[in-house]
Amino acid sequence: MDRKKIEEYIQFAIEKEIEAYEFYLKCSELTDKASLKQTFLDYAAEEKKHEQLLSEFTPETVAERELHEQQDLKIADFFEDMDFHPGMSMQEILIMAMKREDSAYRMYTILAEKGSGADPAAEKLFRLLAQEELKHKNYFQREYDDHILRDN
Repeated sequence: MDRKKIEEYIQFAIEKEIEAYEFYLKCSELTDKASLKQTFLDYAAEEKKHEQLLSEFTPETVAERELHEQQDLKIADFFEDMDFHPGMSMQEILIMAMKREDSAYRMYTILAEKGSGADPAAEKLFRLLAQEELKHKNYFQREYDDHILRDN
């Protein structure tokens, strides 16, 4: 993979991180629950960090970072994608968050595979971000399990 293609993938990923940031800000405005509001603001900040990591990417920025493999809880696999709309229930917000994080995880996994062997630093960057997105997805899956499935 040439450097121009990597830069295109990075720019695409930056745009997706900006969208995720804006999504979590919207979610924080929709919830009345203080702890969940703060959670969404924290995830908006996480997405901003991802954008920064992508924007400032060099081989040195990822060299010292370690990959931490995780297992996917796969709760999101049982739901359809949905669009954001005012008046969403907490259940809908959590489903949407799970699905968005799943999409981001899959996107970074594909980008890592495209960079596999051609640019080890770019591949590592995308694998790091895939693991971050999976961590986010698992968080929302656990929230769904704890607050929606167990409360019903």
